[in-house]
Amino acid sequence: MLSQQSTSDRIMRDLQQREMDLQESLRAKDSQLAVLRVRLQEADDKTQSKDSALAELQAENKRLIEGASESSGLHSHALQTLQDRLGEAQAMLDQERQQHSASHMELSKRVSHLEEERQSMAMALSEGQRKLEEERHRNHQISQQINSLRGELSSCREELTEYKAKASRILQSKEKLIASLKEDRGDGGDAGSSTSDLHMAELEQIKAERDLLREELEGTGIRMQQLMVEVSEAEAAAQDQAALAAHNAANLEETVTQERRRRGDVEVELRQIQEELRCAHEELTRQKVSFSSRLQERDTEIDRLRKQVRLCIFKIIKKNENYDFLKQRNKDNVQKKTSNLLM
Repeated sequence: MLSQQSTSDRIMRDLQQREMDLQESLRAKDSQLAVLRVRLQEADDKTQSKDSALAELQAENKRLIEGASESSGLHSHALQTLQDRLGEAQAMLDQERQQHSASHMELSKRVSHLEEERQSMAMALSEGQRKLEEERHRNHQISQQINSLRGELSSCREELTEYKAKASRILQSKEKLIASLKEDRGDGGDAGSSTSDLHMAELEQIKAERDLLREELEGTGIRMQQLMVEVSEAEAAAQDQAALAAHNAANLEETVTQERRRRGDVEVELRQIQEELRCAHEELTRQKVSFSSRLQERDTEIDRLRKQVRLCIFKIIKKNENYDFLKQRNKDNVQKKTSNLLM
C-alpha cells in the first residue's frame, strides 16, 4: 500500500509539475500570442495603410488613364481636325492651281491670238504702206508726164507760132513776087514773050510753093489741134488718175491710221494681259509660299501633338509600372508577415 501511495504521490507530483510546466508554457505562448497579435495588428494597420495608398494610386492611375485617354482623344480630334483642315487647304490649293492653270492657258491663248492679230495687222500695215508708196510713185510719175506734156505743148505752141509767122512772111513775099511778076507780064508785051514765059514758069513754081506752104501750114494747124486734144485728154486722164490715186491714197492713209490705232489698242491690251499674267504669277507664288508656311506650321503642330501623346503614354506606362511594383511589394510583405505569424 505504501508503495502504491508513494507511486501515486510521485505521479501526482509529476502531473502537477507537468501542469505547472504546461501553464508556464501556456503563459509564455499567451505572451508570444499577444506579441504576435500586436505585430499582426501593426501589420494589418500597415497593410490597410498600404491598401489605402494602393487604392489612392489605383484611383490616381485610373484618373491618369482617363485623363490620358481624354487627352489622347482630344489630341486625336485636334489632329484629325488639323488633318481635315490641311486636306481642305490642299484641296483649295489644288483648285486654285487648276483655276490658275486654266486662266494661264486662256491668257496664253489670248496672248497668242493677239500676237497673231498684231502680226497680221503689222503685215496689213506694211502692205498698205507699200501700196501707198506705189500710189504716190504713180502720182509722181503722172505729174511728171503731165509736166512733160505741158512742156511739149508749150514748145509746140511756140514752134507753131514761129512757123506761122515765118510762113506768113514767106507767103507775103511770095504774094508780092507774084504781083510783081503779073505787072511785069502786062508791061512787057509780045517782045518779051520769052521772058514772060520764064516769069510764068517761075510764077507757077512760086504758086505751087505757096500752095504747098498753105497745105503744110494747115496740116501743122490740124496736127497742133490734135496735139492739143491729146494733151487735153491726157490731162483729163491724168487728173482722173490723180483723183483716183489721191482717193486711194486717202483710203490707204485712213486704213493705215485705223490699223495703227488698232495695233496700238492691241498692244495696250497685250500689255494689260501680260501685266495680269505677271500679277497672277505673283499671286500664285504668294499663295504657294503662304500654303507652304501653313503646311509647315501644321506639320510642326502635328509633331508637337504626337510628342505630347507619346509623353502621356510614357507617363501612363511608367505609373502602371510603379503601381505593379508597389502592388507586388505589398503582396510580398503580406506573405512574409503571414509566414512569420505561422512560425
